[in-house]
Amino acid sequence: MKPKDPLGSLERGRTPLARWWCGPALRRGGVHYFPAADPVAMPFEDLLPMLALFSLATAAWFVVLPSVGMALILAVLSVHVWFLLCGLLPQWISSGAVFHAGWLVFGLVAWRQPGWPRGVVMGVGIFLLLQGVAALWLRLRQSVAGVTVLIFLLHVWPFVCGWIWGWSWAVGGCLITGTILVATTLNPHSHCFGMARRTLPMGEREVCLTIDDGPCEDTAAVLALLERHDARAVFFLIGDRVRKFPEAVEAILAGGHLLGNHTQTHPAHTFWSYPPARQRREMAACQEALGGRAKWFRAPAGFRNPYCNLIAGGLGLRVMGWQARGRDGVSSDVVRVVERIRRKLGPGSIVLVHQGLPHSLEVMENVLKMLRDEGWTIRLPEALTDPDPFSETPPASYEKASDPTVV
Repeated sequence: MKPKDPLGSLERGRTPLARWWCGPALRRGGVHYFPAADPVAMPFEDLLPMLALFSLATAAWFVVLPSVGMALILAVLSVHVWFLLCGLLPQWISSGAVFHAGWLVFGLVAWRQPGWPRGVVMGVGIFLLLQGVAALWLRLRQSVAGVTVLIFLLHVWPFVCGWIWGWSWAVGGCLITGTILVATTLNPHSHCFGMARRTLPMGEREVCLTIDDGPCEDTAAVLALLERHDARAVFFLIGDRVRKFPEAVEAILAGGHLLGNHTQTHPAHTFWSYPPARQRREMAACQEALGGRAKWFRAPAGFRNPYCNLIAGGLGLRVMGWQARGRDGVSSDVVRVVERIRRKLGPGSIVLVHQGLPHSLEVMENVLKMLRDEGWTIRLPEALTDPDPFSETPPASYEKASDPTVV
């Protein structure tokens, strides 16, 4: 069955407003590769909603009432921020928000100036400056060295502002920088420095099952359970445990399942704080333990700092997150765990469960039963061939998985 949505689900367009806003790009399946810091480089049809609202706002600004124009520009900016916070739009939305923030500043400056020509000139200048900052952001985050420079600039600018305008600017700038870094690092679904897939290109009633933290003593029982339900999964394995249970890895592969890289030691509380070299050692050691057979990476607890996606990509790994999890790693209430997963299911959802816990087998048994009873089919992601989201140039075409193996 050919997937109806190239991105795997309508998670980036589950409301009518979201579908209208990014509908053309969603239908092509490549929306998150467009460099919106330079809107001219975006396909024209993807700019139409943006240009329509801005044109209306501009007309209201100069022809009708400045307050009406300001309200419309604020509405456009609010839509962008809402999409960003809800995870409804992909990576370019942050620079798209800058696009409209630039016009908002332009309007504020023009409104407050005694003579509107001077205000227009100042507003356009500030707008171009913000666009340059957005373009620099997108360019620097494509390499480890660039991200290092970006983090350095994020830490330096508050002190420069404080030196020029006073300590209150320094305090405010530090709060902004800290909020940006914490929000993007400790939010598993953040796209700011790279994407962790939450869904896969699949049909309306198809999902992908992933199992974290193996191999363990219960791996044989987990494999038997999956075999009884005729299900295949992606096992995200920890390198140290792979060396302890090498036979379990071969059994996983023999059962038709896939391997995933879950770091060498699973430093769940500290991995997000690791510098690039230490992250690389964690991923590379696990990859070596797996014989280079893993194609996917999942960070411990899902926390990724700005370097994570770049390092994983350098090792030939794609980063996978999740759409539906029941928090079985911290909760032993099986009914609640299954219900949390059920509520979050959608086309192509990535489902996350854990092994090695006292209630793991019971959770998996009930999750598999729930999926079967509600008509969901479990599929593997081996046919996914979408391009690297950090490629310098957006791909000429988007290859989608039109016939992944049904399991």
